[in-house]
Amino acid sequence: MKTNRILELLVMSFALATSAPAVVIQIGDGSGNTSAPSDDPGFANVGQLLGASMVYIRNGWVLSASHVVSESSLPGTVSFNGMSYGTNSATFVRLTNNGVPGLSEFTDLVMFQLTSWDALSEVQVASSTPSLLTSVVMAGAGRDRETTLTSWDVNTAPDPDVWTEVSPPPPADREGYQTVNSRTLRWGTNTIDSNGDVVDAGHGDVISFTTDFDESAGTSESQAVVGDSGGGVFAKNLLGDWELVGMMHAVSTFSGQPGGGNTAVFGNQTYSADLSFYSDQINSNSNIPEPSAMILVIAGMLFLSQRRQR
Repeated sequence: MKTNRILELLVMSFALATSAPAVVIQIGDGSGNTSAPSDDPGFANVGQLLGASMVYIRNGWVLSASHVVSESSLPGTVSFNGMSYGTNSATFVRLTNNGVPGLSEFTDLVMFQLTSWDALSEVQVASSTPSLLTSVVMAGAGRDRETTLTSWDVNTAPDPDVWTEVSPPPPADREGYQTVNSRTLRWGTNTIDSNGDVVDAGHGDVISFTTDFDESAGTSESQAVVGDSGGGVFAKNLLGDWELVGMMHAVSTFSGQPGGGNTAVFGNQTYSADLSFYSDQINSNSNIPEPSAMILVIAGMLFLSQRRQR
Protein backbone atom coordinates (compact mmCIF):
# COMPACT_ATOMS: atom_id res chain seq x y z
CA MET A 1 0.00 0.00 0.00
CA LYS A 2 1.42 3.37 -1.03
CA THR A 3 1.46 6.20 1.45
CA ASN A 4 2.31 9.87 1.25
CA ARG A 5 5.94 10.64 2.04
CA ILE A 6 6.73 13.05 4.87
CA LEU A 7 9.70 15.23 4.09
CA GLU A 8 11.50 17.77 6.24
CA LEU A 9 11.92 21.03 4.35
CA LEU A 10 15.68 20.75 4.01
CA VAL A 11 17.80 23.22 2.12
CA MET A 12 18.95 21.37 -1.00
CA SER A 13 21.89 23.68 -1.76
CA PHE A 14 23.70 25.78 0.80
CA ALA A 15 25.12 27.81 -2.08
CA LEU A 16 21.76 29.58 -2.05
CA ALA A 17 22.00 30.56 1.60
CA THR A 18 22.91 34.15 0.85
CA SER A 19 20.16 34.74 -1.73
CA ALA A 20 16.92 36.50 -0.85
CA PRO A 21 15.27 33.42 0.48
CA ALA A 22 8.65 31.46 0.25
CA VAL A 23 5.64 29.58 0.66
CA VAL A 24 4.14 28.75 -2.72
CA ILE A 25 0.90 30.66 -3.27
CA GLN A 26 -1.72 29.91 -5.88
CA ILE A 27 -2.83 33.42 -6.82
CA GLY A 28 -1.58 35.08 -10.01
CA ASP A 29 1.95 34.28 -11.15
CA GLY A 30 3.00 33.47 -7.57
CA SER A 31 5.28 36.47 -7.18
CA GLY A 32 3.09 38.50 -4.82
CA ASN A 33 2.70 38.72 -1.04
CA THR A 34 6.28 39.82 -0.41
CA SER A 35 5.34 42.65 1.94
CA ALA A 36 3.18 42.49 5.03
CA PRO A 37 -0.61 42.30 4.54
CA SER A 38 -2.68 45.26 5.72
CA ASP A 39 -3.72 43.22 8.75
CA ASP A 40 -0.15 42.28 9.62
CA PRO A 41 0.26 39.11 11.72
CA GLY A 42 3.98 39.68 12.28
CA PHE A 43 5.51 39.29 8.83
CA ALA A 44 8.74 41.09 9.78
CA ASN A 45 9.31 38.51 12.55
CA VAL A 46 10.15 35.88 9.91
CA GLY A 47 13.76 35.87 8.73
CA GLN A 48 16.35 33.96 6.71
CA LEU A 49 18.76 31.42 8.17
CA LEU A 50 21.06 29.13 6.14
CA GLY A 51 18.74 29.27 3.13
CA ALA A 52 15.71 28.41 5.28
CA SER A 53 13.51 30.26 7.79
CA MET A 54 13.24 31.34 11.43
CA VAL A 55 10.92 33.40 13.63
CA TYR A 56 11.85 36.14 16.10
CA ILE A 57 10.05 35.81 19.46
CA ARG A 58 11.29 38.42 21.97
CA ASN A 59 14.33 39.54 24.00
CA GLY A 60 16.59 38.52 21.12
CA TRP A 61 15.36 34.90 21.03
CA VAL A 62 14.77 33.18 17.70
CA LEU A 63 12.93 29.93 16.91
CA SER A 64 13.82 27.60 14.03
CA ALA A 65 14.02 23.89 13.15
CA SER A 66 16.69 21.47 14.35
CA HIS A 67 17.17 20.12 10.82
CA VAL A 68 17.86 23.67 9.63
CA VAL A 69 20.54 24.65 12.13
CA SER A 70 22.63 23.09 14.89
CA GLU A 71 24.86 24.67 17.51
CA SER A 72 27.91 23.91 15.37
CA SER A 73 26.36 25.25 12.15
CA LEU A 74 24.86 28.43 13.61
CA PRO A 75 26.14 31.30 11.42
CA GLY A 76 27.63 34.44 12.89
CA THR A 77 24.80 36.55 11.48
CA VAL A 78 21.20 36.02 10.38
CA SER A 79 18.80 38.30 8.51
CA PHE A 80 15.46 39.90 9.33
CA ASN A 81 13.85 42.39 6.96
CA GLY A 82 17.09 42.81 5.04
CA MET A 83 19.13 43.64 8.14
CA SER A 84 21.87 41.46 9.65
CA TYR A 85 21.92 40.47 13.32
CA GLY A 86 24.70 38.76 15.23
CA THR A 87 24.06 35.41 16.96
CA ASN A 88 25.20 34.00 20.30
CA SER A 89 25.99 30.29 19.94
CA ALA A 90 26.35 29.90 23.72
CA THR A 91 22.57 30.34 24.04
CA PHE A 92 21.66 27.57 21.57
CA VAL A 93 19.08 25.11 22.95
CA ARG A 94 17.03 22.26 21.47
CA LEU A 95 13.47 21.89 22.75
CA THR A 96 12.03 18.65 24.14
CA ASN A 97 8.68 16.88 24.09
CA ASN A 98 8.13 17.65 27.76
CA GLY A 99 8.79 14.06 28.82
CA VAL A 100 5.56 12.75 27.29
CA PRO A 101 5.72 8.91 27.22
CA GLY A 102 5.94 7.44 23.73
CA LEU A 103 7.42 10.58 22.18
CA SER A 104 11.08 11.18 21.38
CA GLU A 105 12.96 13.14 24.04
CA PHE A 106 13.91 15.96 21.67
CA THR A 107 11.80 17.60 19.01
CA ASP A 108 12.63 19.42 15.76
CA LEU A 109 12.67 22.90 17.35
CA VAL A 110 15.65 24.96 18.44
CA MET A 111 16.19 28.43 19.88
CA PHE A 112 19.11 30.82 20.14
CA GLN A 113 19.61 34.46 21.07
CA LEU A 114 20.81 37.37 18.97
CA THR A 115 23.50 39.76 20.19
CA SER A 116 21.33 42.81 19.42
CA TRP A 117 17.70 43.22 18.44
CA ASP A 118 16.57 46.82 18.95
CA ALA A 119 14.75 47.02 15.58
CA LEU A 120 12.72 43.82 16.10
CA SER A 121 9.24 43.55 17.60
CA GLU A 122 8.11 40.68 19.80
CA VAL A 123 5.36 38.22 18.92
CA GLN A 124 2.96 36.42 21.26
CA VAL A 125 3.17 32.61 21.25
CA ALA A 126 -0.20 30.84 21.43
CA SER A 127 -1.01 29.00 24.66
CA SER A 128 -3.76 26.80 23.20
CA THR A 129 -4.05 24.58 20.13
CA PRO A 130 -5.78 26.31 17.21
CA SER A 131 -9.16 24.81 16.35
CA LEU A 132 -9.99 23.00 13.13
CA LEU A 133 -10.78 25.33 10.21
CA THR A 134 -8.90 28.21 11.87
CA SER A 135 -7.66 30.65 9.22
CA VAL A 136 -3.88 31.04 9.28
CA VAL A 137 -1.20 33.13 7.60
CA MET A 138 1.95 31.17 6.71
CA ALA A 139 5.23 33.04 6.10
CA GLY A 140 8.45 31.42 4.98
CA ALA A 141 11.60 31.87 2.96
CA GLY A 142 11.51 28.86 0.63
CA ARG A 143 11.74 28.43 -3.13
CA ASP A 144 9.74 30.56 -5.60
CA ARG A 145 7.22 28.82 -7.86
CA GLU A 146 7.14 28.81 -11.62
CA THR A 147 4.65 31.27 -13.09
CA THR A 148 2.39 28.66 -14.69
CA LEU A 149 0.58 25.57 -13.49
CA THR A 150 2.02 22.14 -14.33
CA SER A 151 -0.20 19.12 -15.10
CA TRP A 152 0.71 15.44 -14.83
CA ASP A 153 -0.81 12.11 -15.72
CA VAL A 154 0.08 9.55 -13.05
CA ASN A 155 0.54 5.82 -13.59
CA THR A 156 -0.15 4.21 -10.21
CA ALA A 157 0.69 0.65 -11.32
CA PRO A 158 4.45 0.88 -10.61
CA ASP A 159 5.86 1.63 -7.17
CA PRO A 160 6.67 4.50 -6.96
CA ASP A 161 4.09 6.07 -9.24
CA VAL A 162 5.27 7.34 -12.61
CA TRP A 163 4.37 10.96 -13.40
CA THR A 164 4.24 12.28 -16.97
CA GLU A 165 3.95 16.00 -17.62
CA VAL A 166 1.07 16.82 -19.97
CA SER A 167 -0.31 19.96 -21.60
CA PRO A 168 -3.76 21.19 -20.59
CA PRO A 169 -6.67 21.48 -21.30
CA PRO A 170 -7.47 17.72 -20.98
CA PRO A 171 -8.15 16.89 -17.29
CA ALA A 172 -4.96 15.68 -15.63
CA ASP A 173 -4.49 13.36 -12.67
CA ARG A 174 -2.47 15.90 -10.71
CA GLU A 175 -1.72 19.62 -10.93
CA GLY A 176 0.57 21.95 -9.06
CA TYR A 177 3.61 24.17 -9.24
CA GLN A 178 7.25 23.41 -9.80
CA THR A 179 9.78 25.76 -8.23
CA VAL A 180 12.98 27.54 -9.21
CA ASN A 181 16.20 28.25 -7.32
CA SER A 182 15.36 31.84 -6.35
CA ARG A 183 13.87 32.51 -2.93
CA THR A 184 11.73 35.36 -1.61
CA LEU A 185 10.21 35.81 1.82
CA ARG A 186 6.46 35.49 1.20
CA TRP A 187 3.19 34.92 3.03
CA GLY A 188 0.11 32.91 2.08
CA THR A 189 -3.12 31.71 3.65
CA ASN A 190 -4.76 28.41 4.52
CA THR A 191 -6.97 26.74 7.14
CA ILE A 192 -6.15 24.06 9.70
CA ASP A 193 -7.48 20.67 8.60
CA SER A 194 -6.27 18.55 11.51
CA ASN A 195 -4.44 18.98 14.81
CA GLY A 196 -2.87 16.78 17.44
CA ASP A 197 -0.76 15.05 14.78
CA VAL A 198 2.56 13.45 15.78
CA VAL A 199 4.96 13.94 12.87
CA ASP A 200 8.54 12.66 12.68
CA ALA A 201 10.44 13.52 9.49
CA GLY A 202 13.72 12.26 10.92
CA HIS A 203 14.55 14.79 13.63
CA GLY A 204 12.24 13.79 16.45
CA ASP A 205 8.51 13.72 17.08
CA VAL A 206 6.73 17.05 16.65
CA ILE A 207 3.21 17.72 17.95
CA SER A 208 1.75 19.34 14.84
CA PHE A 209 -1.27 20.62 12.98
CA THR A 210 -1.85 20.18 9.25
CA THR A 211 -2.92 22.39 6.36
CA ASP A 212 -3.89 21.05 2.91
CA PHE A 213 -2.95 22.64 -0.41
CA ASP A 214 -6.33 22.87 -2.14
CA GLU A 215 -7.11 24.17 -5.60
CA SER A 216 -8.71 27.52 -4.72
CA ALA A 217 -8.36 29.78 -7.76
CA GLY A 218 -7.90 33.48 -7.08
CA THR A 219 -6.75 32.99 -3.48
CA SER A 220 -3.45 33.06 -1.62
CA GLU A 221 -3.84 29.35 -0.73
CA SER A 222 -0.35 28.25 0.27
CA GLN A 223 1.90 25.21 0.60
CA ALA A 224 5.35 24.97 2.15
CA VAL A 225 8.28 23.86 0.00
CA VAL A 226 12.01 23.39 0.57
CA GLY A 227 13.41 26.32 2.58
CA ASP A 228 10.21 27.10 4.50
CA SER A 229 11.29 25.08 7.55
CA GLY A 230 11.37 27.38 10.55
CA GLY A 231 8.80 29.73 9.02
CA GLY A 232 5.92 31.10 11.08
CA VAL A 233 2.20 30.31 11.09
CA PHE A 234 -0.03 33.01 12.58
CA ALA A 235 -3.68 33.06 13.65
CA LYS A 236 -5.98 35.34 15.62
CA ASN A 237 -7.05 34.42 19.14
CA LEU A 238 -10.54 34.89 20.58
CA LEU A 239 -9.74 38.52 21.36
CA GLY A 240 -8.85 39.18 17.72
CA ASP A 241 -5.11 39.52 18.38
CA TRP A 242 -2.50 37.83 16.20
CA GLU A 243 -0.46 35.03 17.77
CA LEU A 244 2.28 32.73 16.54
CA VAL A 245 0.53 29.36 16.55
CA GLY A 246 2.94 27.23 14.52
CA MET A 247 6.33 26.71 12.89
CA MET A 248 6.51 24.91 9.54
CA HIS A 249 8.80 21.88 9.62
CA ALA A 250 7.69 19.19 7.11
CA VAL A 251 5.46 18.40 4.13
CA SER A 252 3.79 15.31 2.68
CA THR A 253 4.27 14.37 -0.97
CA PHE A 254 2.69 11.78 -3.25
CA SER A 255 4.39 8.60 -4.42
CA GLY A 256 6.86 9.47 -7.17
CA GLN A 257 6.08 13.19 -7.03
CA PRO A 258 8.53 15.05 -9.28
CA GLY A 259 10.85 17.24 -7.24
CA GLY A 260 9.59 15.94 -3.91
CA GLY A 261 9.45 18.82 -1.43
CA ASN A 262 10.58 21.23 -4.15
CA THR A 263 7.16 20.92 -5.78
CA ALA A 264 3.74 22.05 -4.51
CA VAL A 265 1.02 19.71 -5.82
CA PHE A 266 -2.66 20.12 -4.96
CA GLY A 267 -3.34 17.61 -2.21
CA ASN A 268 0.07 18.03 -0.54
CA GLN A 269 0.08 18.93 3.14
CA THR A 270 2.18 21.20 5.33
CA TYR A 271 2.97 20.14 8.89
CA SER A 272 3.53 22.89 11.45
CA ALA A 273 4.62 22.46 15.06
CA ASP A 274 1.78 23.29 17.46
CA LEU A 275 3.66 25.88 19.48
CA SER A 276 1.12 25.84 22.32
CA PHE A 277 2.55 22.43 23.28
CA TYR A 278 6.05 23.95 23.48
CA SER A 279 5.04 27.43 24.71
CA ASP A 280 6.34 26.95 28.28
CA GLN A 281 9.83 26.20 26.97
CA ILE A 282 9.69 28.96 24.36
CA ASN A 283 8.53 31.53 26.90
CA SER A 284 10.99 30.35 29.53
CA ASN A 285 13.85 31.09 27.16
CA SER A 286 12.50 34.22 25.53
CA ASN A 287 11.50 35.86 28.82
CA ILE A 288 15.18 36.06 29.81
CA PRO A 289 15.82 39.84 29.86
CA GLU A 290 18.47 41.50 27.77
CA PRO A 291 21.97 41.66 29.32
CA SER A 292 21.76 45.40 30.08
CA ALA A 293 18.56 44.85 32.04
CA MET A 294 20.14 42.01 34.02
CA ILE A 295 23.12 44.21 34.85
CA LEU A 296 20.78 46.89 36.18
CA VAL A 297 18.93 44.33 38.31
CA ILE A 298 22.19 43.00 39.78
CA ALA A 299 23.46 46.54 40.39
CA GLY A 300 20.22 47.39 42.15
CA MET A 301 20.48 44.32 44.39
CA LEU A 302 24.06 45.18 45.30
CA PHE A 303 23.05 48.78 46.13
CA LEU A 304 20.25 47.62 48.41
CA SER A 305 22.54 45.09 50.07
CA GLN A 306 25.14 47.74 50.77
CA ARG A 307 22.52 50.08 52.26
CA ARG A 308 21.26 47.34 54.58
CA GLN A 309 24.81 46.69 55.82
CA ARG A 310 25.31 50.31 56.86
